[in-house]
Amino acid sequence: MPRDAIHAYREDHEQPVNILTDALQSIEINPVELCNRKCDFCPRGHDYKNSALFMHDKTAHAIGQKLQNIKYTKGISFCGFGEPLMHHSIIELAKIVKSYLPSLSRYDIITNGDFLSVGKIHDLLSAGIQCIIVNLYDDEDQKYYFKQMFEQANTDKYLLRHHYYGPEENYGLTINNRAGSVAVIDWDGGIILCPQDWERRGIQGLNINEHTINEIWFSKQFAKFRAKLSKADRSLTPCNECDIAGNIHGLNSFKVFVDNEGS
Repeated sequence: MPRDAIHAYREDHEQPVNILTDALQSIEINPVELCNRKCDFCPRGHDYKNSALFMHDKTAHAIGQKLQNIKYTKGISFCGFGEPLMHHSIIELAKIVKSYLPSLSRYDIITNGDFLSVGKIHDLLSAGIQCIIVNLYDDEDQKYYFKQMFEQANTDKYLLRHHYYGPEENYGLTINNRAGSVAVIDWDGGIILCPQDWERRGIQGLNINEHTINEIWFSKQFAKFRAKLSKADRSLTPCNECDIAGNIHGLNSFKVFVDNEGS
């Protein structure tokens, strides 16, 4: 797979953006605050602590119900700041969310693959996951190892992302922000500004267990950030400490927000 395969995959599953409610193209769920790795390019490789914090079934039900209420059919990923497969009930969480949203255009999980097996692949697919995205951090041999595993599972519903390149090739990463088209939901239901806000400094007090999707997505907090970022103004915290590209995904969402600014 090419190193930018996930970007092509997400673009292929994007849906038209005609009105403000269409701008929410993706939900990213951070189900657990644990990871078994400490990669050089990740905050976990630089003193970000592991914590035994797990998403509860109640929050998974809230996610499903709130998205069902707005007839959401776009994309959902289990990914975030930890390793999703370290959640003891990740299969059940996936089943719960999908039970409310049978018509999702994209439903995937991003994993380092360390806890993946043929049986786990079958369980994830049976839970409704449509694509298993494996980040390869060690070496090229992993590519053949996981290809064989998916062949044994008799499925082609996977992507392999090559992140074993060194720092001179940016570890094969294309780090990007998607705050104009994505909502990030933390393990406790809290809403995070964007996938790079590891310290949870951007958005305060919004939670999927307590607020509707529209209350979150059209909140004054998000509106404030959009107004600034639409003009390439990164003066708000934590954007003022961020140099990550923000123009790889979400162009259609950006356009519809700009067209409706002030309305």
